[in-house]
Amino acid sequence: WAGTPHQSRSEGPQSLQDTLIEVESTLCDHIDDKVVPQGHWECHHGIGHGILQNLRNSKTREAITEGIQHCQASNSIGVQPRDCENGLWMDHFASTPVAADIDTNLFMNVCDLASPSGVITCYVYAPTEYLLHFPQDYHGAIRACEKHLLPSKDSNNNKKLVACTSGVGIQAVIEHLGDFELLQTICLYTSTTEQQNNCFERAMQLQIMQTNEDFSKSEKCDTLSETSNAKFKTICERHAKLP
Repeated sequence: WAGTPHQSRSEGPQSLQDTLIEVESTLCDHIDDKVVPQGHWECHHGIGHGILQNLRNSKTREAITEGIQHCQASNSIGVQPRDCENGLWMDHFASTPVAADIDTNLFMNVCDLASPSGVITCYVYAPTEYLLHFPQDYHGAIRACEKHLLPSKDSNNNKKLVACTSGVGIQAVIEHLGDFELLQTICLYTSTTEQQNNCFERAMQLQIMQTNEDFSKSEKCDTLSETSNAKFKTICERHAKLP
Protein backbone atom coordinates (compact mmCIF):
# COMPACT_ATOMS: atom_id res chain seq x y z
CA TRP A 1 0.00 0.00 0.00
CA ALA A 2 2.92 2.34 0.60
CA GLY A 3 3.17 3.28 -3.06
CA THR A 4 -0.52 3.66 -3.73
CA PRO A 5 -1.03 7.18 -2.32
CA HIS A 6 1.62 8.45 -4.75
CA GLN A 7 -0.07 6.65 -7.62
CA SER A 8 -3.37 8.21 -6.62
CA ARG A 9 -1.82 11.67 -6.46
CA SER A 10 -0.50 11.51 -9.98
CA GLU A 11 -3.76 10.17 -11.41
CA GLY A 12 -5.95 12.82 -9.81
CA PRO A 13 -8.85 12.80 -7.35
CA GLN A 14 -11.36 11.34 -9.85
CA SER A 15 -9.51 8.03 -9.87
CA LEU A 16 -9.24 7.75 -6.09
CA GLN A 17 -12.29 5.50 -5.61
CA ASP A 18 -11.23 3.17 -8.41
CA THR A 19 -7.76 2.95 -6.91
CA LEU A 20 -9.16 2.10 -3.48
CA ILE A 21 -11.38 -0.64 -4.91
CA GLU A 22 -8.40 -2.10 -6.76
CA VAL A 23 -6.22 -2.08 -3.63
CA GLU A 24 -8.92 -3.73 -1.54
CA SER A 25 -9.62 -6.45 -4.11
CA THR A 26 -6.04 -7.19 -5.14
CA LEU A 27 -4.31 -6.77 -1.79
CA CYS A 28 -6.43 -6.45 1.33
CA ASP A 29 -8.89 -9.24 0.47
CA HIS A 30 -6.02 -11.70 0.01
CA ILE A 31 -4.22 -11.10 3.29
CA ASP A 32 -4.37 -14.02 5.68
CA ASP A 33 -4.47 -12.76 9.28
CA LYS A 34 -3.00 -16.09 10.38
CA VAL A 35 0.09 -15.39 8.29
CA VAL A 36 0.23 -11.62 8.84
CA PRO A 37 -1.18 -10.79 12.29
CA GLN A 38 -3.89 -8.15 11.90
CA GLY A 39 -2.82 -7.87 8.27
CA HIS A 40 -6.34 -7.27 6.99
CA TRP A 41 -6.84 -4.47 9.52
CA GLU A 42 -3.41 -2.98 8.74
CA CYS A 43 -4.22 -2.93 5.03
CA HIS A 44 -7.42 -0.94 5.53
CA HIS A 45 -5.64 1.26 8.07
CA GLY A 46 -3.10 2.06 5.35
CA ILE A 47 -5.92 2.91 2.96
CA GLY A 48 -7.06 5.55 5.46
CA HIS A 49 -3.58 7.12 5.36
CA GLY A 50 -3.67 7.12 1.57
CA ILE A 51 -7.11 8.71 1.35
CA LEU A 52 -6.12 11.66 3.51
CA GLN A 53 -2.78 12.15 1.76
CA ASN A 54 -4.50 12.11 -1.62
CA LEU A 55 -7.18 14.58 -0.59
CA ARG A 56 -4.69 16.81 1.22
CA ASN A 57 -2.57 16.97 -1.92
CA SER A 58 -5.59 17.73 -4.10
CA LYS A 59 -6.86 20.51 -1.83
CA THR A 60 -3.38 21.96 -1.50
CA ARG A 61 -3.08 22.26 -5.27
CA GLU A 62 -6.46 23.97 -5.37
CA ALA A 63 -5.37 26.42 -2.66
CA ILE A 64 -2.11 27.21 -4.47
CA THR A 65 -3.90 27.81 -7.76
CA GLU A 66 -6.40 30.17 -6.12
CA GLY A 67 -3.62 31.87 -4.16
CA ILE A 68 -1.64 32.57 -7.33
CA GLN A 69 -4.74 34.09 -8.90
CA HIS A 70 -5.06 36.46 -5.95
CA CYS A 71 -1.36 37.33 -6.19
CA GLN A 72 -1.67 38.08 -9.89
CA ALA A 73 -4.60 40.38 -9.15
CA SER A 74 -2.66 42.38 -6.54
CA ASN A 75 -1.76 45.88 -7.66
CA SER A 76 -0.07 47.59 -4.74
CA ILE A 77 2.32 50.44 -5.49
CA GLY A 78 5.91 49.20 -5.62
CA VAL A 79 4.91 45.56 -5.26
CA GLN A 80 4.70 43.03 -8.05
CA PRO A 81 2.64 39.83 -8.17
CA ARG A 82 5.84 37.76 -8.03
CA ASP A 83 6.62 39.27 -4.60
CA CYS A 84 3.28 37.98 -3.36
CA GLU A 85 3.91 34.61 -4.97
CA ASN A 86 7.30 34.47 -3.27
CA GLY A 87 5.53 34.38 0.08
CA LEU A 88 3.06 31.82 -1.21
CA TRP A 89 5.77 29.35 -2.25
CA MET A 90 7.79 29.87 0.92
CA ASP A 91 4.71 29.12 3.00
CA HIS A 92 3.84 26.01 0.99
CA PHE A 93 7.22 24.31 1.17
CA ALA A 94 8.05 25.40 4.72
CA SER A 95 4.73 24.19 6.13
CA THR A 96 4.56 20.79 4.45
CA PRO A 97 3.48 18.12 6.97
CA VAL A 98 6.60 16.25 8.05
CA ALA A 99 4.41 13.34 9.16
CA ALA A 100 3.14 12.89 5.61
CA ASP A 101 5.05 10.80 3.13
CA ILE A 102 7.20 12.46 0.48
CA ASP A 103 7.91 11.13 -2.97
CA THR A 104 11.15 12.70 -4.18
CA ASN A 105 9.98 12.08 -7.74
CA LEU A 106 6.77 14.07 -7.34
CA PHE A 107 7.01 16.77 -4.68
CA MET A 108 8.34 19.42 -7.10
CA ASN A 109 5.51 18.81 -9.57
CA VAL A 110 3.57 21.52 -7.76
CA CYS A 111 5.86 24.07 -9.43
CA ASP A 112 3.94 23.35 -12.63
CA LEU A 113 1.19 25.49 -11.08
CA ALA A 114 3.45 28.53 -10.77
CA SER A 115 2.95 31.63 -12.88
CA PRO A 116 5.70 32.45 -15.41
CA SER A 117 7.07 35.08 -13.03
CA GLY A 118 6.91 32.77 -10.01
CA VAL A 119 8.24 29.46 -11.31
CA ILE A 120 11.90 30.20 -10.46
CA THR A 121 10.91 31.20 -6.93
CA CYS A 122 9.04 27.91 -6.57
CA TYR A 123 12.20 25.96 -7.32
CA VAL A 124 14.27 28.09 -4.93
CA TYR A 125 11.97 27.10 -2.07
CA ALA A 126 11.35 23.49 -3.16
CA PRO A 127 14.41 22.00 -1.36
CA THR A 128 12.93 23.19 1.93
CA GLU A 129 10.36 20.40 1.78
CA TYR A 130 13.00 17.75 1.10
CA LEU A 131 15.15 18.99 4.00
CA LEU A 132 12.19 18.98 6.39
CA HIS A 133 11.84 15.25 5.72
CA PHE A 134 15.59 14.55 5.50
CA PRO A 135 17.32 17.07 7.82
CA GLN A 136 20.88 18.06 6.88
CA ASP A 137 20.85 15.88 3.75
CA TYR A 138 22.00 18.70 1.48
CA HIS A 139 23.64 16.33 -0.98
CA GLY A 140 20.36 14.43 -1.29
CA ALA A 141 18.46 17.68 -1.81
CA ILE A 142 20.72 18.63 -4.71
CA ARG A 143 20.32 15.16 -6.21
CA ALA A 144 16.52 15.59 -5.88
CA CYS A 145 16.77 18.83 -7.87
CA GLU A 146 18.75 17.07 -10.58
CA LYS A 147 16.49 14.04 -10.61
CA HIS A 148 13.44 16.22 -11.18
CA LEU A 149 14.91 18.57 -13.77
CA LEU A 150 17.41 16.42 -15.70
CA PRO A 151 17.53 15.34 -18.42
CA SER A 152 15.03 17.52 -20.26
CA LYS A 153 14.48 19.15 -23.61
CA ASP A 154 13.02 22.19 -21.83
CA SER A 155 15.49 25.05 -22.40
CA ASN A 156 14.30 26.73 -19.19
CA ASN A 157 15.19 23.75 -17.03
CA ASN A 158 18.77 24.94 -16.53
CA LYS A 159 17.45 28.13 -14.91
CA LYS A 160 15.13 26.05 -12.75
CA LEU A 161 18.00 23.75 -11.75
CA VAL A 162 20.25 26.68 -10.84
CA ALA A 163 17.40 28.07 -8.72
CA CYS A 164 16.77 24.73 -7.04
CA THR A 165 20.41 24.05 -6.13
CA SER A 166 20.74 27.66 -4.94
CA GLY A 167 17.79 26.97 -2.67
CA VAL A 168 19.77 24.20 -1.01
CA GLY A 169 22.57 26.68 -0.24
CA ILE A 170 20.07 29.19 1.09
CA GLN A 171 18.57 26.61 3.43
CA ALA A 172 22.05 25.61 4.59
CA VAL A 173 22.82 29.22 5.55
CA ILE A 174 19.57 29.46 7.51
CA GLU A 175 20.55 26.36 9.47
CA HIS A 176 24.30 27.12 9.78
CA LEU A 177 24.82 30.89 9.77
CA GLY A 178 28.48 31.84 9.39
CA ASP A 179 29.77 28.39 8.47
CA PHE A 180 31.23 29.31 5.09
CA GLU A 181 33.31 26.18 4.72
CA LEU A 182 30.23 23.99 5.12
CA LEU A 183 28.42 26.15 2.60
CA GLN A 184 31.30 25.74 0.16
CA THR A 185 31.20 21.97 0.58
CA ILE A 186 27.46 21.91 -0.08
CA CYS A 187 27.69 24.11 -3.17
CA LEU A 188 30.45 21.89 -4.56
CA TYR A 189 27.95 19.01 -4.59
CA THR A 190 26.35 20.70 -7.60
CA SER A 191 27.38 19.67 -11.10
CA THR A 192 28.33 22.89 -12.89
CA THR A 193 30.30 26.05 -12.19
CA GLU A 194 27.18 28.15 -12.74
CA GLN A 195 25.31 26.17 -10.10
CA GLN A 196 28.24 26.30 -7.66
CA ASN A 197 28.71 30.06 -7.88
CA ASN A 198 24.98 30.83 -7.79
CA CYS A 199 24.52 28.51 -4.80
CA PHE A 200 27.24 30.36 -2.88
CA GLU A 201 26.20 33.83 -4.08
CA ARG A 202 22.54 33.50 -3.09
CA ALA A 203 23.48 32.01 0.27
CA MET A 204 25.92 34.83 1.02
CA GLN A 205 23.26 37.41 0.18
CA LEU A 206 21.00 35.85 2.77
CA GLN A 207 23.88 35.62 5.28
CA ILE A 208 24.36 39.39 5.08
CA MET A 209 20.64 40.10 5.22
CA GLN A 210 20.21 37.89 8.29
CA THR A 211 23.22 39.07 10.31
CA ASN A 212 24.35 42.51 9.01
CA GLU A 213 27.80 41.21 9.93
CA ASP A 214 30.99 42.93 8.78
CA PHE A 215 33.49 40.07 8.57
CA SER A 216 35.98 41.88 6.30
CA LYS A 217 38.67 41.74 8.99
CA SER A 218 38.09 38.10 9.83
CA GLU A 219 39.74 35.12 8.15
CA LYS A 220 36.47 33.51 7.09
CA CYS A 221 37.03 34.16 3.40
CA ASP A 222 40.69 33.06 3.45
CA THR A 223 39.79 29.42 4.02
CA LEU A 224 37.65 29.21 0.90
CA SER A 225 38.62 27.80 -2.49
CA GLU A 226 39.42 29.95 -5.49
CA THR A 227 39.86 28.42 -8.93
CA SER A 228 39.42 29.71 -12.44
CA ASN A 229 35.82 28.51 -12.22
CA ALA A 230 34.59 28.31 -8.62
CA LYS A 231 34.91 31.81 -7.17
CA PHE A 232 33.91 31.17 -3.56
CA LYS A 233 36.64 33.36 -2.06
CA THR A 234 35.93 36.24 -4.43
CA ILE A 235 32.20 36.04 -3.72
CA CYS A 236 32.85 35.96 0.02
CA GLU A 237 35.17 38.96 -0.09
CA ARG A 238 32.68 40.93 -2.15
CA HIS A 239 30.07 40.42 0.56
CA ALA A 240 32.49 40.73 3.48
CA LYS A 241 32.16 44.43 4.07
CA LEU A 242 28.78 46.01 4.61
CA PRO A 243 27.81 48.61 1.97
